[in-house]
Amino acid sequence: MCKEDYCNIEEKVHKHCWIDNNKVCKTPFNDTCYTWRTPTNGVKKGCGKCPFFTCKECNKHRCNNETKPPFYCFGNMASIKECNDSVCYIAKIEEYGDQKIEQYQYDCGRCPSGALDLSPYIQTKDTTLQDKLKKLNMSNMQCAQCSKSPACNADPYFEKQLFCLEKGANKWIPTKGRRVCEGGCFIGVDMREMGKYKLEFIILTSEE
Repeated sequence: MCKEDYCNIEEKVHKHCWIDNNKVCKTPFNDTCYTWRTPTNGVKKGCGKCPFFTCKECNKHRCNNETKPPFYCFGNMASIKECNDSVCYIAKIEEYGDQKIEQYQYDCGRCPSGALDLSPYIQTKDTTLQDKLKKLNMSNMQCAQCSKSPACNADPYFEKQLFCLEKGANKWIPTKGRRVCEGGCFIGVDMREMGKYKLEFIILTSEE
């Protein structure tokens, strides 16, 4: 209640925002409400500015009423993306030409296996590499995915993951594994293949 001429303006009314347990808090009319996806993947709501970057603000009365707030992942160019699914990925891009490209690709979702156009995000003067980046086969790139916390697809997460060397019994040179090894790496011997190579070796040496 006020007692001056034309004093009953809406700016004098406090705005309500939702907080935990279906309760409300009051905040000045021009302030915001927020919905925050916490580092433990929980959800907190409140009055005022977002306390962290995995958060969404709104500025209407009790506007932070989402029942399924977005998940967040790092995107390219140091961006934060709102995602429909609670999973992020980080892939290591390694390509060689006249120049060497070695950097990360970040996005929402699971590790991709198709072709992506990364030319807008990775700059190079090498025309051969420019063409490759326009249709890069992501199944050939090392990739890790995560879902336990928002914006989990940061560089340190990738660097802690375990990748193994991979090589068939009839191959001489191993290649880097493309996906994370959850149970550890191993070396196995195919005795049938090894026996064949041993026999070939005996035949070759006996002819000398």
